[in-house]
Amino acid sequence: MNTYSMNNSSIKVNKVNIRFLSPVVLVFYSVLIFFACLPLLPVEIQYPMSFDALLFWLLCFVGFLVGVRTGAGREFSMPIQEHRFDPKKLHSMVSVIVWVGALGVLLLIVDRYFIRGVSLGADVFQNREALEGSQASGFSAIAAFASSLGLFSLIVIWIAETNILIVSKWLKILASLNVFIAVYLSIQLGSRSLLLVVALAHLLTWLFILRARGLRLIFRHKIIAILSIAGLAIISTLMMLSRVDLMGFSMQESVLNSAYSYTMVPSFEVRESFDDNFEIGEVAAGFFSLVQYIFHGIFEFGLLFTYFQGEHEWGGRTLWLPLKLIGIFTGGIASGEQAINVGERYGVYTTFLGPVFIDFGLLSPLVLIFYGWLLGVPYRALRQGKIEWIPAVVLIAASSILWPVVNILSSASGSYLLVCSLLIGIAGKKIRVS
Repeated sequence: MNTYSMNNSSIKVNKVNIRFLSPVVLVFYSVLIFFACLPLLPVEIQYPMSFDALLFWLLCFVGFLVGVRTGAGREFSMPIQEHRFDPKKLHSMVSVIVWVGALGVLLLIVDRYFIRGVSLGADVFQNREALEGSQASGFSAIAAFASSLGLFSLIVIWIAETNILIVSKWLKILASLNVFIAVYLSIQLGSRSLLLVVALAHLLTWLFILRARGLRLIFRHKIIAILSIAGLAIISTLMMLSRVDLMGFSMQESVLNSAYSYTMVPSFEVRESFDDNFEIGEVAAGFFSLVQYIFHGIFEFGLLFTYFQGEHEWGGRTLWLPLKLIGIFTGGIASGEQAINVGERYGVYTTFLGPVFIDFGLLSPLVLIFYGWLLGVPYRALRQGKIEWIPAVVLIAASSILWPVVNILSSASGSYLLVCSLLIGIAGKKIRVS
């Protein structure tokens, strides 16, 4: 059965503002809002950042900003045109991405449940221990790569539909399953990062599609976006409550004794309010854990910068994927295994800069200029009307929003996602007709 057709309606060529996807804008305002919120938080900081650590962090931030500004350019508008791709080739590309993604999800299930010991009947900690205690293989890498490609299934379909391609509902259902199952498998290991990154990428793509269709972002669209973010916050809190319950702690105990609480605990007034009503206190503590999740990393970076001792890894943290693939297919050479460094704490975030600092030390500001430039290039291509770069742009936009929190290249399988998004952009270029 033919799963595509061309819609005869015409769309006028015009330009739309895509400022909301600019990594320059998103990084700048994300960091600005982050620091504006810090003094307002009802917290006690256990280990304030030293002046040297803060100065270095800001220097790295400026370096990255300069680089991404150079790569992305200064414009924020892009032309909207129709019939940019050969429809048959576009359909084939969409189908391949969706079906490879489905195969990847199947391989991921086999790898997790039948090879590496993950179980539906086990809890988060047991599953994480089983996964970490087993050796990744070439099969694991293929499964991770293909399933990561599947996470872009819906985004690719939405892009295709803006090019007047009508995709069958069955392909859309399969694409939705690709995203849902892959995210669920991550959640089963207790990870919130992949859910956050994928949700932000889809939300940003939806906003882009609205603009690409010539629609203004009205109040209703903004409410949907706000409710989506609020929903993510609630899901994240529920996941944390469930994890703490498995450990046999109350949520109130957790925010005082978790890894995140090492640098940041609730203020005395907040701790007193927890005692007023246990049930309400548990929910409030759950939401406070989200505050710790978002804001603890800057202070963890301060500790890392001050107390780090060891050899820098020269890409072992931020370039772990190519090193891991080389290690898998060469029998262990250049495996990308992370070293154990004095001064590094595990189970915490250190903002975007932590892994970069472990890799490159005091050279990080210079490295981030080049790295920022690379991440700005897909946005420049999108501004030129090359819509095939949307997967890369929304992924980079999501990482830009999370810049003060986490480096997605060392979390949430970010390297796999980045490579897949770049491959989609390159493949889209091959089927372009205008």
